[in-house]
Amino acid sequence: MQFERGAYAWQRQADLRARLEELLTPRGPEAPAPPPAAPGIIGDAFLRYYALRAKCRGTLTALSDGQELGPEISVDKVMLGIAEQTVADAARSLLWPPFVTDDGDDAALSRRRWSYSRITTIYGGSAEVQRDLIAERLLGLPRGR
Repeated sequence: MQFERGAYAWQRQADLRARLEELLTPRGPEAPAPPPAAPGIIGDAFLRYYALRAKCRGTLTALSDGQELGPEISVDKVMLGIAEQTVADAARSLLWPPFVTDDGDDAALSRRRWSYSRITTIYGGSAEVQRDLIAERLLGLPRGR
């Protein structure tokens, strides 16, 4: 899993960056005005993206150096799920209401991306399992009952 998660998180962060760039691209005159909270929404999404990028870059460097990674790879998995959902939620907020009401291809793609982001904390080991691994094996906390 260490190679799969490390490489996958790196690939996904590149896709998240492209999505964030799309959100910053000005839309046509018929596009809804961004909400007043738009700077905070996009700022939070970029923060999650850069945190993921920094973490998985270190993971890929360690893997390319031949290091064997253990439970620390769970941190990448948790951060990936958080970043995926934050970016998808930002798109939903910034593209509202066409996000829900539009039948066009762009809106449909945005909805599919949002739906996909919901499963990112489940596939490959749920976020709860990953947090247990982090707590027990990295932080040395006692096993929960």
